[in-house]
Amino acid sequence: MLLKKTSFFFKKYFYRLDLDLNSIQGIDNLELIFKIVHPNKAIIRDKNNSNLEITKNLIVWNLNQGEINSLEFSFWSLNKLLIGISIILMIIIMAYILRFYRYKLGSDLPQLPSN
Repeated sequence: MLLKKTSFFFKKYFYRLDLDLNSIQGIDNLELIFKIVHPNKAIIRDKNNSNLEITKNLIVWNLNQGEINSLEFSFWSLNKLLIGISIILMIIIMAYILRFYRYKLGSDLPQLPSN
């Protein structure tokens, strides 16, 4: 299940994963590992889960056979389109303001002599 909350410059994604492994029971030497790569640091809801190994942008989830495995996590992401548009608008506004005040100074500056 995926939920997404959007603010102006940021998006927060919420994930809930439920894997039913009740049908895989009694198989010896079976090790199931689920790796999740995400763009930013994830926030795990269940801090006591010993089956999780979390690094910078990787979650390694060791699954237990014969039971329902659940994982809830969320992470923030930048809204790159709005940030880019905002930077472009700020540059345009700053250029307009500089041009306006530059022409407002007038031509009182010394001129080079013409031949």
